[in-house]
Amino acid sequence: MNKFRHAILLLAFIVGLTAYAQHSHPLLGIWQQEMITQEGNRILIPVWKIISGDGTFSVILMTKDNGRTVQTIEGNYVINSDKTYTEQVKTNVFDPQQKNTTNTLNYSFDTPDRLRIAYHLQGRSVPATESWVRVKLENPFGQGDK
Repeated sequence: MNKFRHAILLLAFIVGLTAYAQHSHPLLGIWQQEMITQEGNRILIPVWKIISGDGTFSVILMTKDNGRTVQTIEGNYVINSDKTYTEQVKTNVFDPQQKNTTNTLNYSFDTPDRLRIAYHLQGRSVPATESWVRVKLENPFGQGDK
């Protein structure tokens, strides 16, 4: 009985550490996409990626005409390693062929607040890269940086 209790406690501890690691991962947060010109200039564009601690992500853009926001992509993700994560796309408003697909993305950090993502979508012949900048916000719950 004592061994069983210790095994359960150890399992709970491991699960807790895994959950903590997932919730404190540097990928988590709100990221704004940037475009890098041929001259090397960086231009922020009105596209945001939200990677949440609950294993979900979404991409939101703001339209040029009336400033309306549109959730273009949503799904779940799993962090595989310190260089790759997998997105399971549930919906993709602009590319319905990507609905219900699974894509492995390679990521790296130029700085803690600058993210580079490279991937090859299913059914596409050309790989893609994206550059993102972390959006820094005050804590919306008014509890400081705890």
